[in-house]
Parts: sequence; C-alpha cells; structure tokens
Amino acid sequence: MHIILMIAGAVVVYLLLKRIYQKNWNRHLSCDISFSASNAVCGDTVELVEVVTNYKKLPLPIIHLKFQADNALIFKDGSENTKTTDSTYRDDVFSLFMDQRITRRIPVTCTQRGVYGVRNIELIFNGLFMDDVSVYKVKSISSLTVYPDPYLYEDMDILYSRVLGLVERNSLINPDPFAFRQIREYEINDPMNTINWKASARSGSLMVNQFNETTCQEVCILLNLEPEGMLVYNRLSEASISIAAGIAETLLDSGISVGILSNGRDYDTEENIFIHPEGDAAHIKNIDTGLARINLSAGQDEFVSMIKSYTDDFTRQIFDNENNTEMLYILISQNSRSEIVDTFNSIIGKDADNIFIVPHFRDKEINLDSCNGTVIPWEVTHNAKG
Repeated sequence: MHIILMIAGAVVVYLLLKRIYQKNWNRHLSCDISFSASNAVCGDTVELVEVVTNYKKLPLPIIHLKFQADNALIFKDGSENTKTTDSTYRDDVFSLFMDQRITRRIPVTCTQRGVYGVRNIELIFNGLFMDDVSVYKVKSISSLTVYPDPYLYEDMDILYSRVLGLVERNSLINPDPFAFRQIREYEINDPMNTINWKASARSGSLMVNQFNETTCQEVCILLNLEPEGMLVYNRLSEASISIAAGIAETLLDSGISVGILSNGRDYDTEENIFIHPEGDAAHIKNIDTGLARINLSAGQDEFVSMIKSYTDDFTRQIFDNENNTEMLYILISQNSRSEIVDTFNSIIGKDADNIFIVPHFRDKEINLDSCNGTVIPWEVTHNAKG
C-alpha cells in the first residue's frame, strides 16, 4: 500500500511540475543577441553578445539558444556548429537558476564585406524531465555592417598626379599632396580641416594652412559591377569594391572630395549606390557604409543605362558641382566592352587625366586603346587579395 501511495504521489508531483513548467517556463524569460560594435572592417574580430535572463522563482535546468548566422561570420569559441552552403546554425546551452542572468561573449571574425544579423532565434526548453519540447521565438534587430578591406594600388603616383593636377612626379614625395604656400588667419568660409592648431595655439587666434590650387578637387568614382560575359566572378566584383574603398580613403585623407556612383544595389532598397562628393574625413564612413551595403546577389543594372539615367545625354555632369571645380572621373570596371568605353569617353571627352581601372585575372589581356583616359590594369588573384 505504501508503495502504491508513493508511486501515486510521484505521479502527482510529476504532473504538477510538468504543468507548472509548461505554463511558466518562458514567463519573465528574456533573451538578447547583439554585436559589440555596429560596424567593422573585413578581417576584424568583434563579439557576439548573448544575454539570457530568468526573472522568476523557477529554475530552468537546460535551455537551448538556437539561431542562424551567415557563414561569413566565423565563430572563434571552439563550439561545433552545423554549417550549410551559406549559413551557420548555433545551439548554445544555458542552465539558469532563479533570478539569474547569464552573459556570454563569443569572438566573431568578419571574413566578408556586407550587412549581417542573426536570424531564426529560438529558446527551446525540453521540459523538466526532458520529455517535452517548447519553443519561444525571439526577435532581434541588431546588425553588423562590415566595411570592405580597402585595396591600395602599388604605385599611387598615377592617381595623385591625375587627381591633384601635379605634373612633376617628385612633388608627390610630400605626404601632403597639396603644395603648401603659407599660414594665414582663419576666415569664416575656411574648411575646418585646414586649421593649423599648433600655429593657432602660438598666436592665440585661429590660423589655417593655405595651399596652391590644383586643377581638380572633386572625384567621382564610377563603380561598375556588371560582369563581362555569362560567367560571374564575385571575386572581381569584391576586388572592385575594395579598390573603390582604397581610392576613396586615400583621396579623402588628402582633402579631396569624393563621390561614388555604382550600379550595385542596396541590401534593403535595391537602389543604386549614389554618394555625393564631400571632402571631410568623416565622409569615409558614408562611403564605406554604401559599399558595404552592395548586395551582389541582387544583380546589377546595366552600366550604360544607369549612367544615362543620371546624365540624360552623357554630357551633363553626374554630380552638381557647386564649387565649379573640375570633376575627375575614375571608372572601376571588370567589364571593358566597347559600349562601356564609349560611355566613359562621352563623359570625360578628350581629357586623358581621367582613369579607367580594370580589375582582371592574370590570364586576361587588357587592350583599351580606344579609351581616352588613362587605363590601369589591376591584377586580382583568384583566392587572395589583389
């Protein structure tokens, strides 16, 4: 009789606890997944922060936190993850006492440019006696923007001589590409990046560096991601984006205004990337963000049609040039078919100072004798940085 009563009592306790946990396991239970930074550069390591909190007087012996992330984010905590062609599936286990919060920081290496988040977040409880499965879906709005790793051309003298209008090569030895003339008192319309703070401290009033004028102070980078032929080489497209980032960074560091027009499409809006020229140092973030947001999977508009939509007849400048300074164009295009060359010639006229950069693999022959600008072949390796 005692045994029957004990068994009956155990069954009652089992059913009672099971019922309690079924109704209350996810009450006052919260989960947050975020990145330690909102942006990073390709190759950087950031942290994915998991915070699970149990705000009730009911312990949770085993909770599974499952979610999906892009394969371009490499988790460095040594956990075994399930991977598919484009995704990594995480299954992290937590054991929570009453009124307990657990925070975990997982190192994540960013291997590709893009915009990333975590998807399909679920908290899963298998029951107190491991005989029941309950799922609680969690929303997350955290995202990580990974900027392209900027490529720098081995000999930037060509770019400097065109952009800055400098004829003599030895003038490029000066790390400041403008020819310095004098220091004078600050005037109300002087840009802040010309202020000489040391001279200002000595004189007690704001002083600025004055430079000799150059023939060009604004650059438009035309980034064409349209592949040549039927074969699509994302490696060349990614290299083109990184080349654009490197050129923009170099020119902005030199005080040159830079804008970008690309037929690549934004992750969310699917519109072309259009960034108006600006010259302050903070503008590199705008450019890097725009380049990071290009979604190669969304395809590209035809380059010639896109240019026509921005210029009407190929003769009006792409950007409104309020300062009336000469605009220099740098076309970056793996595709060098005749229609693209003709369109570029229509924009630049006979000005050879404009530049056509052609990212290519080693086995491709570059012959652009019909281009009015300066042609720079840029060799890209298949598996490594070009």
